[in-house]
Amino acid sequence: MPLIALVGLAFACGGPTDPAEIANGGVSKGPLAVTRNRLYGVGGTISGLSGTVVLQDNAGDNLSRNVGGPFTFATRLPNGSTYSVTVLLQPAGQACTVANGSGTINGSNVTSVAVSCAAIPFFSVGGTVSGLSGTVVLENNGGDMLNVFANGSFAFPTALANGSSYAVTVLTNPAGQTCTVTNASGTVAGANVTNVAVSCMMNPLYSLGGFISGVSGTVVLQDNGGDNLALVADGSFVFATPLANGSSYKVSVLSQPSGQACTVTNGTGTIAGTNVTNVAVTCAAGAYYTLGGSVSGLSGTLVLQDTTGDVLTLTADGPFTFPTLLADGSTYTVWVTSWPSGQTCAIPNAVANGTISGANVTNVAVSCAPAIYSQGYCIVDEVTGLLTGVCMDLYCLAGLSPNCAGTPNGPLVQAACGPLIDSTPCLY
Repeated sequence: MPLIALVGLAFACGGPTDPAEIANGGVSKGPLAVTRNRLYGVGGTISGLSGTVVLQDNAGDNLSRNVGGPFTFATRLPNGSTYSVTVLLQPAGQACTVANGSGTINGSNVTSVAVSCAAIPFFSVGGTVSGLSGTVVLENNGGDMLNVFANGSFAFPTALANGSSYAVTVLTNPAGQTCTVTNASGTVAGANVTNVAVSCMMNPLYSLGGFISGVSGTVVLQDNGGDNLALVADGSFVFATPLANGSSYKVSVLSQPSGQACTVTNGTGTIAGTNVTNVAVTCAAGAYYTLGGSVSGLSGTLVLQDTTGDVLTLTADGPFTFPTLLADGSTYTVWVTSWPSGQTCAIPNAVANGTISGANVTNVAVSCAPAIYSQGYCIVDEVTGLLTGVCMDLYCLAGLSPNCAGTPNGPLVQAACGPLIDSTPCLY
């Protein structure tokens, strides 16, 4: 029978009308069943793309595109399935958004998903500086340093993307000033940041002074080894150079009046937000003498101290004198508090200690030499009369000198020293 007749017979008898049904032996599964078995594509169009964007459907089925135009995910979905298109990876310098990205398959391919890409906007961070009289160094987010030399507006060189956070801080204050920042941190919200305010103020300075009594000549005071101040009469005094808060000070006598000795009390301290007015200098007549000596072999920096608290820093061979005079009959001790690098400096016990006896002391001899060897005295056991094998050095007065253990010429160790007992000299 001709095919046309068979088809006509099928229509007439209510048989299958779809070729697929005829191919299935003429068994009709109904139009709904055929629709459910079909698979449909999910896609749409991309616009504005200038890099590579990676899309996902239902958190998978990754699709990478580097040109605009139509797109379709590789995996097709049955009728009635849901879909959700998202951006997994944004293109460099762009942000892509998805419209019509989710829905349900309804018997046809999805072609309405719209992916739009655009350049990410960047915005500057800045503000104004006021009160500046030097150079302030600012930072944003711990970097992106900016040197500001004058009052007015400023902006950091690195712009930030919308939504980025910023935090402006002062890295280095101007000399003599302190700068503070208000509106220092926030989040970029679609516009340049222009309200960061940096305000600089001069640091407060405080005077250093006190009162002098008993002077009958000219005494010269110093603060921190300088800022010399000559005084010729009793009364209050103030050094010429004021000090910043937190600064340390040390008042000493540089030059004594003829026939007098002036001493300083309350002479050291730290500026604590107020003027210092309690430094007391007291001068009295009497027999006062200097304490000093000489240094030899020095090739670095040596620090000496005496019992009055005077500290001398020496960097060359030659004579030295402590600034504070000592009354006749006073006892004194001189010791080394810091040795030059690679050297040891010793003061023989006989001249390191003594008593003022109507004359200036000029024989405190400090000898410096390479640190490999030093001269000291062996300690004698007072019971047996035998050497103990411990070599105590000549600058034990500092309490921190090296000594040798075991035998003379033994290894150097750090230890506090006890009293010296005169005995045979030894090298170690």
